[in-house]
Amino acid sequence: MRIVPLFTGVILAALVVAGSSPSAIAASEDSALKQLQSPVTSDTTLGKLIGKWRGEGVVRQSSDGGEEPVKCQLNTNWTAGNKLMNMMLICRGIDYRFTATSFIGRSGNVYRGSLNSSVNGEANVAGRRSGNGLNFNMVGRSKNGPVTSQLSLAIAGSRVTNTVHRTDPDTGKKYTALKVTMSR
Repeated sequence: MRIVPLFTGVILAALVVAGSSPSAIAASEDSALKQLQSPVTSDTTLGKLIGKWRGEGVVRQSSDGGEEPVKCQLNTNWTAGNKLMNMMLICRGIDYRFTATSFIGRSGNVYRGSLNSSVNGEANVAGRRSGNGLNFNMVGRSKNGPVTSQLSLAIAGSRVTNTVHRTDPDTGKKYTALKVTMSR
């Protein structure tokens, strides 16, 4: 089974780490809380994402690689006294499996948090609201060095579209690494 080096995760998705210990998940929650100076309780934009989502889309490993169809499941709930949204994402394809967990909150106009993935480990996420969605920059480390990705979550009623853009470290070309539309 091939594992693709992505961060998604909306995010936000983001996102349960396969086989992760409770202390690894707690460290991610602590990391997210430390990034927020004055966390907002029950943020309305994050609140639109609370629940269980399922959907499908495509994943690409590189700028010149082919697309592979995937099915994903996203579960989100409030944690830390409704100051953080905990997101658990699992995506599977024929040769692909990705799992991640994320804790995201809002302080002022900025959304911040942490993400742990089964591929790249921990990353910091920061972003802002954009219309009915959220746009994030994710910065972490892979075995090959720093990794930066952009995640957008477009929320439309009972549907959310997660899109992750990356820059291919080998070619320098920007590409869509993941695009998944989910519904409740």
